[in-house]
Amino acid sequence: MSITATLRNTNGTVVKLRGQNTISATSMQIGTSPKLTSMTDVDVTELSEGALLIYDATTGKFHTKPELDNSATIVNGGKY
Repeated sequence: MSITATLRNTNGTVVKLRGQNTISATSMQIGTSPKLTSMTDVDVTELSEGALLIYDATTGKFHTKPELDNSATIVNGGKY
């Protein structure tokens, strides 16, 4: 099988591959990492220092909260 590809880098580097060349990548990045605060399913209205990220099944969103106030939340610190 023959593969022909042209790769362009943002700095203008162009690589052309034809025939039986082996293609390998030492690193790859696709875009930038999104911020948690920019995601549409995260409500950050109560974001503050030390806030917790809590999932709300009724809204289908994660909410930031300064304290745990849900009786369904269980904190298990393990055994020591």
